[in-house]
Amino acid sequence: MNTASRIEGSSEPGKVNISRDTYEYLANDPGFQFTPRGKIAVKGKGEVEMFFVESAGKSDTDL
Repeated sequence: MNTASRIEGSSEPGKVNISRDTYEYLANDPGFQFTPRGKIAVKGKGEVEMFFVESAGKSDTDL
């Protein structure tokens, strides 16, 4: 199983979950907002730091 699938499986319904590497790539983009989740245990990968990401200016009711 690949890392992306493991990260997706560690998400919550209706949320987009990303790793620290992806967060660092997007962090300075004003079009996104992030919520840190801390380190989450991922089978076969150990603990992976994760973030929820959403479009800036969009709320859950806008989706």
